Amino acid sequence: MRSPPCSLGLRVIAWVLATGAVTGVAFADTECAKVEAAAAAGRGGMLALYDKGCYDAALQRANALIEAAGSGDARTRAVLLNDAAAISEKLGRYAEANEFYAQAVGLLRSGPDAALGGTLAGNRAVLLYRVGAYDEALKSYTEAIAILETASGADPSALSAAVGGLGLVEQTLGRYQDAAIHLKRALELDEKLRGKVHADVATDLSNLGDLYRALGDFDHALPTYRRAYEIRRKVLPPDHADTTNSLSKLAYAHENLGQNEVALKLYEEALAMRQRVLPAGHPFIASAQSSIGDILRRGGQFDAARPWYDQALAIRRAALPPGHADIADTLHNLGWLLQLKGDFAAAEAHFREALAIREQALGAGHARTADTMARLASVVAARGDSTQALALSLRAFAIARAAGVPQVEFESGVLLATRYHAAGRPEQAVFVGKQAINAMQRIRGQSRTLDPALQRSLMQENGGAYRELASWLVDLGRLAEAEQVLTMLKEVELADLVQRSDVQRTQAEFVGAEKSAAQQGDALVATGVAEASELAALQRRQRAGEKLDEAAQQRLQALKQRQLQWQIDFEKWVSALKFVSDATELRAEVLHRGSDLQTLVRPDPGAVGVSYVVGEQRLAIVVSTGRGSFGREVAIGRVELNRRVAALRQAIEARADVLPAAQALHQVLVAPIAADLAAAKATTLVLALTESLRYLPFAALHDGKQFLVERYALVHWLQAGGTPSGGPAGEWQVAGLGAARGASGFKPLPAVPGELGRIVRDARHPDGTLPGEVLLDGEFDRGGLEDALSGRFNVVHIASHFDFRPGDAERSVLLLGDGNTLSLRELAALDYLNVQLLTLSACNTASGGGTNENGAEVEGLAAAVRRQGARSVLASLWPVADASTAALMQRFYSARAEGRGNALRTAQLAILQGAAVAADESERGAKLAGGGTMKAVGIDPARPWAHPYFWAPFVLSGDWR
Repeated sequence: MRSPPCSLGLRVIAWVLATGAVTGVAFADTECAKVEAAAAAGRGGMLALYDKGCYDAALQRANALIEAAGSGDARTRAVLLNDAAAISEKLGRYAEANEFYAQAVGLLRSGPDAALGGTLAGNRAVLLYRVGAYDEALKSYTEAIAILETASGADPSALSAAVGGLGLVEQTLGRYQDAAIHLKRALELDEKLRGKVHADVATDLSNLGDLYRALGDFDHALPTYRRAYEIRRKVLPPDHADTTNSLSKLAYAHENLGQNEVALKLYEEALAMRQRVLPAGHPFIASAQSSIGDILRRGGQFDAARPWYDQALAIRRAALPPGHADIADTLHNLGWLLQLKGDFAAAEAHFREALAIREQALGAGHARTADTMARLASVVAARGDSTQALALSLRAFAIARAAGVPQVEFESGVLLATRYHAAGRPEQAVFVGKQAINAMQRIRGQSRTLDPALQRSLMQENGGAYRELASWLVDLGRLAEAEQVLTMLKEVELADLVQRSDVQRTQAEFVGAEKSAAQQGDALVATGVAEASELAALQRRQRAGEKLDEAAQQRLQALKQRQLQWQIDFEKWVSALKFVSDATELRAEVLHRGSDLQTLVRPDPGAVGVSYVVGEQRLAIVVSTGRGSFGREVAIGRVELNRRVAALRQAIEARADVLPAAQALHQVLVAPIAADLAAAKATTLVLALTESLRYLPFAALHDGKQFLVERYALVHWLQAGGTPSGGPAGEWQVAGLGAARGASGFKPLPAVPGELGRIVRDARHPDGTLPGEVLLDGEFDRGGLEDALSGRFNVVHIASHFDFRPGDAERSVLLLGDGNTLSLRELAALDYLNVQLLTLSACNTASGGGTNENGAEVEGLAAAVRRQGARSVLASLWPVADASTAALMQRFYSARAEGRGNALRTAQLAILQGAAVAADESERGAKLAGGGTMKAVGIDPARPWAHPYFWAPFVLSGDWR
């Protein structure tokens, strides 16, 4: 993240000399000699010289007037000192200006003219802010406010200016909560004093917009900037500096949202306006030039960007005091350009200089300091020093976390995660990567009312980090978490953010050891930021020339040691994280499943058990028939298999062409045992799956001619439910429970009443398939569910939403019809022993994923109810489409006489091969907007439900007979 355009949000009170406006080019000496000769004596002549830009002559007059005033009237002398300060500031003599202001304030700090003293204290604070003396500016504004709030006859505009200036300094120092209080108060004061349309109100709005933008709150930043711009266009002269500043800030907001073309036009317009009214070497021109360089750099036009940066840096070095924060801004951005061009040595030099300036001017704990430190780390890594790069990245991320600026936390977190991944530490990379994208999610949550095009631009600009994190999770076999991250990239997620009251629901979930680590990290950051702030304040006092007393010196040294220790603790905290998985134990278990599956399939001559053992380099497949078990090996390792599984699921959920991914998986999972299955005359495959294969819709695998479901009935064997015994169930009595109305965070499901009416035959639904009872909406509460499980019904069909959260059985919930929810933990505690078939016609009920605090994987809802006694469970692997699901379920129950496994296959084939209309389908899950359009390649467009998205998510576990 780069710094925003220069701020003109500092107001100097207009009735004294310093107006805060930018004057034109100073007259040449010959012209000034003429003006001086014609100028009247006294203060009026000095003002005339000032107005004509004859600053040297004006300062000579001011000094003479001060000397003549002697120690007489304090008010007169203070006004003249203020004049001299303002003129010195124009001449770039900032130390002299500060001394003049200090003397003026000292004369009127108390007494009958204290109100004027408060005004002058505010003027001095403006100078201190402009030269980067932020701590001193803070003190001067605080003094001004204290005087103006109590002095008789104080100018209300002076108070509002001082309050707004204090907020601006606090924002610069990263004290955002305090800044918000003061900036909003300044706006209220000026609107009451000036009305809604006034230049001072525009200044307040501009400053408040800066705060919103810094916090990533573009919902408020853009309209606030626009209002400031419209006011300034209306009340200020053409090409006024404040109007151009508003243009620059609007441009910067669009730049942050990825609208680079819009931003570039605005920056160019602002630069042209400034060049018309300002001298060529003015810092505000440099700000516009640097901004244009940024846009060109972001667009990959590196050679075109370089001259803009060079011009901006030259102006800022000449016009500003050494060590000014604006110089660091240009150094940082130029360093970034050099890094992108591959000139790492030059880039490192620029970053190090920028870092030194920012640490001194802004403090070691400032967000911009973290930004430069993170960039420096990336350059150090590029030249091969991975140890130093990781240390710098860690420190930058720690500072960014403490500073509370989401954009910097996101960018520094992404860079640190990349460092960890490059160092072969994937668990740490994932943990930090989650924190980084959660910071971006906060920005998205605060931008939920923006135009959709701006929201899409924001994600196009930053979406690469999401995809990178998802790929790391896939490589680790953590597909549920990977899919949650990728879901955040969808446009539907933006609509989701609009309607949810709790933005945290769109955060990447921490699982297992990550949960406690995140809590420990929050506590560590809280301690570190408090100590870093105290250290930065002491260091700024010391750099300002203050002689610290013995106690302060001791505290300074102690805090330096504490900061070193804190960085060590922070490194230990991240490095100690270990993601615990039970995958090893699961792989060991599956080796013993051959004999179990042999026993399981023996009563059904058409059933064949297939177990998969995923190794680091090879895949073992164990085939079990009633006569024995044997194995095959395939040369594919865990990481590549995980990637193929993820690729198929992503293609399916995007409703894109699935055939390449489906065939690639068929080649390694089914083709090696095709001859064995043919020899066994298999009609049903009983699949024992572990790791990422549990997320794979085997029905959608394709051999180049047909999908696997067109050849076999498929059933999952979940060891948690044991081995089903007995033959087919007797007469089915079904309880149909549905939540059609939706609830907060869950959209309505309009197809549910029809689905239940076609399945359940009762007094209200005489045409239903099976006898039973329907409990819809309010009737479907916890008591109704428990009654349905009590033994009156041997089939329970639930049509609702299920919101699965990886690694969190408490926050994974089923929506009841009365609007309440039951957690996965509560659902897993119910008794399902009387249930022959539990159908979960809801989102993502077949999958588990993520680990809990003890390192055990959180099982999905299907596995949980099988464990509690349900003989078989029909569930889904992803958010299912409403209307097509209703049709599939009706066909499933109609074909029940074929056995559960074959009935599911018959229903899937009917959807795959039959004609239907799938207009504006709704998904059953926690999403609040529907899926995208049909984009499949190789699927007949006349059969819109033929895409695997509609029929492949359904899996049967347990008894298939």
